[in-house]
Amino acid sequence: MLIIPSFELENGVCTQCISGEPGTESLYTELQHKPEELIKLLRRENFKALHIIDKDSLIHGKEIDFGLIQKITSAVDIPVELHADFKSLTDCSLAFEAGLYRLVLSNELLADVECCREIIAEFKPSRICFAVIIESGNLYNEKLRNIFSPQELLENLQKSDAKRILIGTNESIYLHSDFDRSIFDIIANNHNIKFTLYGGINTPELLWEINSKKTVNIDSVIIGQAIFSNAFPCQKIWRLIEAELEK
Repeated sequence: MLIIPSFELENGVCTQCISGEPGTESLYTELQHKPEELIKLLRRENFKALHIIDKDSLIHGKEIDFGLIQKITSAVDIPVELHADFKSLTDCSLAFEAGLYRLVLSNELLADVECCREIIAEFKPSRICFAVIIESGNLYNEKLRNIFSPQELLENLQKSDAKRILIGTNESIYLHSDFDRSIFDIIANNHNIKFTLYGGINTPELLWEINSKKTVNIDSVIIGQAIFSNAFPCQKIWRLIEAELEK
């Protein structure tokens, strides 16, 4: 199973800051304000891919900063995917020109079967992912919630020829609550799609549990805040190494 670290971009900086050893606070604060350097650190820690959330476009309705995205993608040799408010084929083209490997689409675009098919046909299924975000058992996006249940949206995306879905809950992704195991029931019968789980995955035990779910097509997980707060034992080694290098 592929473990993908995630960070959020807002106003050009990462909203999370790594908790390091005493005396290294300035190092991680500086990296927080230089996401193109932060991704280099994550690469040195041997991560094989990166997930970025563009809060400026998703939450604040701003244009995607493709210049910043290109600085980030050009800093490393690993695939980078971006979850942003892509509204058209043109937005997707600009994103790939900025060096992204995969785009994560969400919001009302997911209801447009023909547009989704057009994007998939243009850029290949492996490079397009669709984000299904759930809140209290319903879809998080209000306009989608008035059209589909979570299961109906998954069925609609299959009609759009989607092959990969990112799925999580608003509570676990943005409010940092525990992982919601009801997601297993939602995706259990969707065997033609690969799933990436996101939100609330913050212990080694939970990773093992997810890895044991052989009846569903889960092949990757995205871990956000837990990476920055060193929730996994192996991270202690990296923080000690970085503290030594900082000297």
